[in-house]
Amino acid sequence: MVDVKILLQQTLRLFYLILIIYILIIIWAKIKNQLHWIWGAASNGGALTLVLIGAVLIAVVTSFNALFTAFHKVFFVGDTWLFYFSDTLIRLFPMRLWQDAFIFMGIITVAVALFFAMYGNKKKLKKI
Repeated sequence: MVDVKILLQQTLRLFYLILIIYILIIIWAKIKNQLHWIWGAASNGGALTLVLIGAVLIAVVTSFNALFTAFHKVFFVGDTWLFYFSDTLIRLFPMRLWQDAFIFMGIITVAVALFFAMYGNKKKLKKI
C-alpha cells in the first residue's frame, strides 16, 4: 500500500503543477486577447483524447485483464501489486469495483473530451 500512496502523491503533485501552468497560460491568453488559441488547443486536445479513449476501449474489449496487468507493471515494481483473493484489500476493492470505476471515468472523460472538441472548435472559429 505504501507504493500506491507514493504514486498517488506524485500524481497529485504533477496534477497541481500542470493546473497552475494551465491557469497561467489562460491568464496570459486573456490578457493578450488570444483566448481563441486556447479554445483551438482545447478542441484539438478533446479530439486527441477521444482517439486515445477509443484505443483504450479496444484494449478493454480485447482483454481487460491484460490491460489491468500492463497498467500495474508500468507503475509498480515487481509483483507488489498482486494480492491473494482472501486479502482484506481485495475483499474491500474487488476487481468489479475497478472495472466499474474504469467505465465511469471513461464516460466522464469522453463527455468532457466531446465538450472541448465541439465547443472549443466553435469558440475558436468565432474569433477567426
